[in-house]
Amino acid sequence: MHTLSQSDFVAELKRAWPRVGEASGSVLKLADEAATAWPQSVEILRLKAALLQLAPESSGRTLDEAAECYKRALAVDPQDVETLEDLAHFHDAVLDDKSGAQRYFARANEERQRLGMPPNTSFERTHEG
Repeated sequence: MHTLSQSDFVAELKRAWPRVGEASGSVLKLADEAATAWPQSVEILRLKAALLQLAPESSGRTLDEAAECYKRALAVDPQDVETLEDLAHFHDAVLDDKSGAQRYFARANEERQRLGMPPNTSFERTHEG
């Protein structure tokens, strides 16, 4: 069996991404295959986590699986800004855990500063007032 390259899996996942509604069984299966083939790929783990959040209830997939993908991505690269920001949004919008979200946004902004990137103020803007 021929395994796709990491970049091919990423391209396929993005191409199969649901434009509206829930993630299909086939794209979830592709995300599983990608994460199995490339278990150290932060980008694939982030994509799988995001797709799991779009899984229909009938799929049997859980938000715990999405959280686990994010944790695995952070284990591979604890300083990855995109993973930290995705986790912040996950905690904020999905888990309704504002303090967890704030912690991840703070970590992401520390990394942004270290890398010379501008801060992300989206969390502060959505929680003003």
